[in-house]
Amino acid sequence: MTEEELTRRSNWVGFIVALGLILLFSFSLFRQYRRSPRVTQAPDIPKQKADVILYFTANRQGKLEICGCPGKRAEDLSKVASGLYQVSLYARRAGSRVAVLEGGDFAGSAEVIPYLLQCYQIMGYEALALSPRDMQFYPDIKKWAKGISLLTPPNDGTFSSFIVRNDAKGFTIGVVNLGEGAPTSQAAVKRAQEYLRHLRERCQVVIGVSYATSGEVKKIQRDLKGLIDLLLVDEPTFVRLRSAAYDGATQQDGDLPPIHRLPHLRSNVLSVLIWAGKDGSRPTIQPSEIPIFGQSDEPRVKRIVDRYFEVRQERLKKETARLLQVAVKKDYVTPEFCGSCHQAQYNQWKETGHARAIVTLEEKGRIDSQCLTCHSLEFRLRGVVTEKKNRGVECADCHTNLLDPAQARLHGQRPGDRPIVPTVAVSICVRCHDKQNSPDFDYTTALAKVSH
Repeated sequence: MTEEELTRRSNWVGFIVALGLILLFSFSLFRQYRRSPRVTQAPDIPKQKADVILYFTANRQGKLEICGCPGKRAEDLSKVASGLYQVSLYARRAGSRVAVLEGGDFAGSAEVIPYLLQCYQIMGYEALALSPRDMQFYPDIKKWAKGISLLTPPNDGTFSSFIVRNDAKGFTIGVVNLGEGAPTSQAAVKRAQEYLRHLRERCQVVIGVSYATSGEVKKIQRDLKGLIDLLLVDEPTFVRLRSAAYDGATQQDGDLPPIHRLPHLRSNVLSVLIWAGKDGSRPTIQPSEIPIFGQSDEPRVKRIVDRYFEVRQERLKKETARLLQVAVKKDYVTPEFCGSCHQAQYNQWKETGHARAIVTLEEKGRIDSQCLTCHSLEFRLRGVVTEKKNRGVECADCHTNLLDPAQARLHGQRPGDRPIVPTVAVSICVRCHDKQNSPDFDYTTALAKVSH
């Protein structure tokens, strides 16, 4: 080989090595870019200057991290903290009195309470409305609240409220927890009305938080007419229900209190803008949801979330090993197995029609193989039904990745570290909710009824 050929070959080897290093460096940069926190969409901040702005979160269900559900990749608590800080800072600079409040259904398990409440203190929460489901963790919540007001559901006619003041305007807002359901007796209605009358003497605006069903909300509207200015409901089927937007409303119902749903996406924040009335006129109230996602992490909150994961990680490894055994065999996994960790999601599932799918068939006298194929996960996997109560359409019916060994390995991995996010797509639902069995099925409204 001549010296010229040797030089040419050396140049080619050098070129290939250099190209390989460039590609490796580019891949490393791309991977780092994908993992780095970045803002993909700025929060849609209302441009008006309000006298008071209340920011409500709700339905975090005790989860510090995202669960991998569709569209929820970037909505864990440290990112919501960052988004809340941005919108609150903007509003305060504009001269608004800002208060951050929790609307309820945030305490999914006792182990998460210390971490979650520390995060809420950093995020500037002033009050927490406790749903009836949150109350099972009340001793832990009270221990860790440390200066945050707790609005408990009414007990024997005793209500709790939180007052927000704009001293510069001499303007006061009261937020009261109305609890679960509508008052059932005339005496209970009178107690609620009497409390709210006293509250109205101190406040220009009264906002009620309720955990009633859609049917009960209509009764609350009528019972508390003229006593509350806005009713916030924890009802997933509501998007918005204004003053007389239901069947049977009469012209006299036109001044019923408007209703707005508390946020059900963990990344959404309900913004309630309130302007004091001029010359004795009624205050103006504007509720709307602000989607907060794609934010960078709030560092102090992220450190707490990281500590939570460190404690949890060893247990998650053991749980994942058990799940893999089930996935490899394509075997049946009971809802209690999943509920041992995902307690809040399990409790919510038990309140849906999915959990009564087998009982519903039994009540209609239709326990047969054709119907059980959709109504029973155990029957579809094992060909038998060993239990009927709290059984039916279960975790692996919708979260099909649980029975895929390759995807099941990602279970327990931190959501931000997952290469993919499993989704409950419409294609999964229509396997059973097809034209023949569910001719009026609508994916958007149906998903809201079972979302957790």
